[in-house]
Amino acid sequence: MNQLKVSLLLFITVLSNSFNGIAQQNLDHLLIKNGTDGFIVLTAQGYMEGQGAILDSLTAYQDSLVLLPNRKISDLKVVYSNYKPFLIDPIEGFVYEFNNNSIQRIDRDYRHSYSYTPMFFSKDNELYAVGGTVNLNNNNALKHFNWDTKVWENITTNGIVPKGVKNAIYCFKGNALWAYHLKSIDDEFNEKEILNAYSLDLSNYHWRKQGVINPSLNKLVTDESKSTKAKYMNVVYNKEINSLITLDVINNNISINPLNNLPTFEQIIALDRENITYTYYDINQKLMAYNTHIKDQNNHLDYLVRDQRVFRDLQFGILAIIGTFLAIGLIGLNLSSKKYTLSGETLSNGVKKIQLEEREIEFITILADKKIVLNNEAMDIVIDPNNTYDANIKRKNNLVSKIERKLKGTFKSVLFSRERYKDDMRHTAFYLKNGYSIRHKE
Repeated sequence: MNQLKVSLLLFITVLSNSFNGIAQQNLDHLLIKNGTDGFIVLTAQGYMEGQGAILDSLTAYQDSLVLLPNRKISDLKVVYSNYKPFLIDPIEGFVYEFNNNSIQRIDRDYRHSYSYTPMFFSKDNELYAVGGTVNLNNNNALKHFNWDTKVWENITTNGIVPKGVKNAIYCFKGNALWAYHLKSIDDEFNEKEILNAYSLDLSNYHWRKQGVINPSLNKLVTDESKSTKAKYMNVVYNKEINSLITLDVINNNISINPLNNLPTFEQIIALDRENITYTYYDINQKLMAYNTHIKDQNNHLDYLVRDQRVFRDLQFGILAIIGTFLAIGLIGLNLSSKKYTLSGETLSNGVKKIQLEEREIEFITILADKKIVLNNEAMDIVIDPNNTYDANIKRKNNLVSKIERKLKGTFKSVLFSRERYKDDMRHTAFYLKNGYSIRHKE
């Protein structure tokens, strides 16, 4: 009986659609590549395959497409590995594969609960994620998806790490990932645009701070802009000016292609550097998909990334001398400010002090005595036997985050770092940073 209902619903749905359109009830959709020259439009009711300007009829999934509450198909991030599309939930980090007419979750990982959307990308058929963690001290962590264990694994990076990565635009130059349109995020989750581009060498996981990106990019690219990739380029569609913006890291320029004769895009994918597939709504609000050849309008901006060295010769020399004296003074101040004293309810560095609450005192006391607070020790401070395990984890995270904000707000530095505990990599431990000391006065 249930099969009959499903078949009848599918038959009615297909009849209500034009041959190459999707009914208004399917406005939530996702456009993905299918192989090297085709595409697929995913909807909650099923999917349609296309090549060129042709869409086949709506086909129901073999299995039901089940997403988390309040999650839409269009929320999923698409990353390709060996031409195969993988769909990633940007909040939870779950990985789905579209295969054999169904969408199945393939990861065996736990729920990540990212506090903001990380940047997902692929290189050499591997899947990666940068940023997006709740831990603000580690909010640029690099994660790699292990195909054998089907879990996301942390990778330690070094160099000049950007302060924030959120929904960034990226492309590759050799073995290096170049990222633009980054956001710095402070302890209160306030966002600010980062003016520089950053690159990450995936052979040694070393971050480099690159030059300043063209200020026009911030005007052309917003969080609502839709981006896709074409080899070494990143193609961004700006809905407000109805134009394609191509960021070319190899030739170091930005080109703008107005699309005055085409309908406004909803989603785009780049099949190659010139052929773009896009979705749009017709006058009857039916969703259409179409493939078109984009001609280069030769409307290039001078540069994408420019050397940030501004001061030269005498100006640079004067600044260097002033900077040297300031550095000497700051070093002396910094050395004294790294020695802290915990006395009663007060933590002080001799210059400034903060008041601590009972649970915060317990945490800092353990850190002072052992120079490390294990995950189970932090849990013991806040554990409530009447709460669930997840609720107690949240209480622990809130406690640690509150301490971090206090330290950062007053001392401009957090005394401890969060790292995987060497004896049990499943848990995070809180280590007193090198050079810092806390004297505990009873």
